[in-house]
Amino acid sequence: MHLRYSLAGPLFAMLLGLTAIAAAQPDPSTDPLATEPEVNGPELQIADQLNKTLAAIESKRDQIKALKQRLKTTPEGEKAEIEAKIADTEKSLSASREHFTALAVGGVSLGTDEGEQDLNWQSELLEIAKPLMSSLKALTEKPRTMDRLRTQISLQEDNLKLTDKALASIKRTAASDLQPAVAARVDALEGEWQSRRETTTQDLDMLRFQLAQLEGETSSVLGNLDETIAEFLSGRGLTLVIALGAALLTWGLMRLIARVVFRTRDPEATRLQAPSFRIALLAFRLSTGLLIIVVVMLVLYVTGDWFLLGLALLVLIGAAVGLRNTLPRYLDEARLFLNMGPVREGERVIYGGLPWRIRSLNIYSTLFNPDLEGGVLRLPSSEIATLTSRPDHKTEPWFPTRTGDVLLLEGGVLAKVLLQTPEVVRLKYRGAMRDIPTASFIGMAMQNLSRDGYAAAVTFGIDYAHQAICLDQVAPKFRDAVQDRLRTDYGDQLVSVTAAFKEAATHSLDYLIVANMSPGAAEEYLAVQRAIQQACVSVCNARGWGIPFPQLTFHAGEGAGARGSAA
Repeated sequence: MHLRYSLAGPLFAMLLGLTAIAAAQPDPSTDPLATEPEVNGPELQIADQLNKTLAAIESKRDQIKALKQRLKTTPEGEKAEIEAKIADTEKSLSASREHFTALAVGGVSLGTDEGEQDLNWQSELLEIAKPLMSSLKALTEKPRTMDRLRTQISLQEDNLKLTDKALASIKRTAASDLQPAVAARVDALEGEWQSRRETTTQDLDMLRFQLAQLEGETSSVLGNLDETIAEFLSGRGLTLVIALGAALLTWGLMRLIARVVFRTRDPEATRLQAPSFRIALLAFRLSTGLLIIVVVMLVLYVTGDWFLLGLALLVLIGAAVGLRNTLPRYLDEARLFLNMGPVREGERVIYGGLPWRIRSLNIYSTLFNPDLEGGVLRLPSSEIATLTSRPDHKTEPWFPTRTGDVLLLEGGVLAKVLLQTPEVVRLKYRGAMRDIPTASFIGMAMQNLSRDGYAAAVTFGIDYAHQAICLDQVAPKFRDAVQDRLRTDYGDQLVSVTAAFKEAATHSLDYLIVANMSPGAAEEYLAVQRAIQQACVSVCNARGWGIPFPQLTFHAGEGAGARGSAA
């Protein structure tokens, strides 16, 4: 706790320092060598500006008078040019007068009632985007100019080829026998095309020269790449670093505040699931995001980088427009985060065919299965919003087995669980390893012998010759013999033994012997069954009881005896 408060002071100091650096950074749109700060007070600076502005006004008045005097003696063909100069000078004079008035009254202007004007958001957006568009235009001006020059060079080269072809044709025509009038006209035509060729050649040389200059400047920029990078890092790059640092510091400070305000010793506390707590936490996170945006925009505004500021505004406007389509999904995720949706923390949910406990709901929610190794899943809110949870019972199992359990599969095969993860369950049976997908394993028919123990049941029959004692003497003898044998072999793993007459079968009098064993004897399931059989056989041997076996009886047909006698 003391560490959090000790970190808050340095982080806040770093934030103030970065803001001070941003405020001290020069405006890239102005020339730092253009003006120097005055050491006098603001009143003297305004007076000096008023004097300079008044001098400019008087100078422009004199210029207008001189131009008007000159206009009186100027021929008609040249008056238009002088009148245009007079108009430009009068506009400049009007601007100087307005500047003088603004300086004198301290920038105060009376409002005019022009009526309520409709807000055109498209024009306003264009005004915001103008600095960005200007910067992008300036950034791509040189490549566009070079491409335009290459296109013009290619066009002039084609024109030059056509001109040479035309001159060659004219010369062939002039060399033939022509009438004097025709020859004179051809000579004049040759002179025109020769002049056109010279003009084309001059234009082509000029275009090539301009292109070579631009290519040389590009090569110079690439050659001074280190200077270009240094200039970027000291200008716009530094602004980006300051904005990013301010955003990170703001996020760190808000995280510290959240840990102090929303701290709890028990992460599974009930109050974490309360709607009021979650609403406060969601509001705090939204406030954190808005504060980060404000800090970044403030840094860009203080540094005066209108390019980055305009770009950031356009990004925010685009995000706001896109939010219109994604707002319903965000509202569903907000309900999920507030623990007010179809999925709630601490409840049971089925995902991928397996049961999971919802440990936490957030941008990435956490699912947990205590009976699986690596049983933790992180799902995005869009995925978990499609599920439905329910409260679970305290005794409800999360998986039918655990690592080390012994299972009785179909066909009476024993298998031991070596590993169980959300993807695969590894079994060992019949001396080999087998990996089964977890979703398939959970649907298999099996009996878990290690969960609560098991009952090994054996049916044993004696001969009908002992029918007289079958109901009162045989079952107790079998029970005592089996109990002594299993107690000797497995000790405390034996829970109880029962024996009872089951039925009078076709060839034997059958008894059901059941031995209840504890989970520790799960791997001895088959051995227990064999021990029961052996104990019963021992009793029969000691008592002289016969053990029947299935007999095969042949029934002869009606003609069997006749055929036998005939034979």
